This record gives sequence, structure tokens and C-alpha cells, in this order.
Amino acid sequence: MLKLVEGDDLDAFADQVQRQAQDYASSFRPESVLDKSIDALRAEATIPRDTVQVYRQLYNVGLQYGPAFRLLRNIHVPDEADAALQLAS
Repeated sequence: MLKLVEGDDLDAFADQVQRQAQDYASSFRPESVLDKSIDALRAEATIPRDTVQVYRQLYNVGLQYGPAFRLLRNIHVPDEADAALQLAS
């Protein structure tokens, strides 16, 4: 892969990236987030999150949003125990 990244063969690089994208996409289970309706996702997200804490965590990983761009007001996430049970099944 390193030779593809550093080399001049853009077609080979593009093919490799496409293969990896397909492998990644095929790793999703049929009941993944991508296959659920927005209503189903909302129903699963029952735990409220503090928006100040969310923006602090984003800042800690390098994503910095100034006050004008902090538009999230009502954040809910799935219960981790429920999510773990769904992944195990």
C-alpha cells in the first residue's frame, strides 16, 4: 500500500481506495445505523448529553467550534448497555 501512496500510478491507488471502501461498506451489518430510519434512531437515543461537554470533547480531539458555530442544543445518545446487546445479537 505504501508504494501505491508514494508512487505515480494514480489508477492503482484509486482502485485500492475503492476496494478498501467496498470492504468497509460490506462490514456493516444489515441492521446498521445506515439502514435505520431517523425515527428508529431517535427512539434508541434516550440518554441526554450535555452540549458543553460534547463541545469540550470535540475540542480535545482537535475540532474547535467557536460560539457562532455551536448549534447543537439537544443531544441524545443510545444507552451503551442496549447498544452492546444489539451488537452482540
